[in-house]
Amino acid sequence: MDSRIGYDTDFYAWALEQGRLLREASRERISIPVDWENVAEEIESIGRRERRDLQEGIRQVMLGLLRFQFIQSAVADVELRLSIMRTRFDIKTLLGDSPILYSGIDLSDLYGRVRLVACADLPAEAAFEWSLPDDCPYSLEQILAIDWWPASRHGLT
Repeated sequence: MDSRIGYDTDFYAWALEQGRLLREASRERISIPVDWENVAEEIESIGRRERRDLQEGIRQVMLGLLRFQFIQSAVADVELRLSIMRTRFDIKTLLGDSPILYSGIDLSDLYGRVRLVACADLPAEAAFEWSLPDDCPYSLEQILAIDWWPASRHGLT
């Protein structure tokens, strides 16, 4: 990776690269009293935290979309849409700061967890009629699109 990656261009990539460079400097035994290994670990942990924040945001949007499509009543749809939109905006901001976070998202794994929560949300009388898909019914592009909505069981889109 290019060591000139800008802090303001892609923070996640910068954090990974700085951690690598600090470890390399540590192996060279540069004689300044810095806890190189822990500094490197802390910098990398910032990047991992951003990755977790992105995954949590995607899970929240998926859960919201499932609720919108299969569970919520028409009365609750406006609040649910606003919540989904706010989370999508947060994700866009995060990806704007660190575009490399977009790569390697495992929708299947994230959806599996979300589906368990959503199934617990289904009203007992609707559990059979509105069973949730086994596989993620949304693409990452749909999840992140500010203006995309699945058709709901209430006929709203």
